[in-house]
Amino acid sequence: MDFYLDSSDTVRGIPGALVMHGYDSPNSRIALYSLRMLPEEPVKRFIEAIFTISIPKFKPNGSFHAVTRLAAAALIAHHNPVTSDFGPGNAVSRFFFQKARGAKITKEVATHI
Repeated sequence: MDFYLDSSDTVRGIPGALVMHGYDSPNSRIALYSLRMLPEEPVKRFIEAIFTISIPKFKPNGSFHAVTRLAAAALIAHHNPVTSDFGPGNAVSRFFFQKARGAKITKEVATHI
């Protein structure tokens, strides 16, 4: 029996993970978040502000930097639900709001993620 957390073949486990996380179908399409619609400089500043990257492959120009950008996009996209669930005073929401504001990523810009 395939286990969806099996790290030896993660792609084969995606349908099981989708069903376990409430999707209606194991064939549901997966949409990845993207920062392509945002100006590059604010994105760069935001990533530098929220992540301490010590692995060269995850740094800019590294072969896995797309993963870093995807993680940043997901954090921005989930900011509103997290704030709604835990209130605007929670430490996570405050941290990301301050870093996004410092990077000049506004609410209007973030709606394009």
